[in-house]
Amino acid sequence: MLALSLAELADRSALSKPESFSDAVVRIRKNYSYFKVNDGAVATAIVGFSLVTHPFSLIFLLCILASWLLLYLFRPSDQPIVVLGNSFLAR
Repeated sequence: MLALSLAELADRSALSKPESFSDAVVRIRKNYSYFKVNDGAVATAIVGFSLVTHPFSLIFLLCILASWLLLYLFRPSDQPIVVLGNSFLAR
């Protein structure tokens, strides 16, 4: 399915100028629903490649995840978080 859609995407004979703005909007909505799986796969591949080639980003994201887990999941909800003298209560 992915290869068939990519072949259709690369078909230059299927390109034409929309006749009106409303026609362009209809085409964008149709293309979005038709190619959203491909767009998601490409975006996932780019993010994955970026994280593998820059391990500092992956370490940074893991630190953010660990901080979030410690602050919001494993902390009693009735105690406020105090940062530089300011208290924050998660609700």
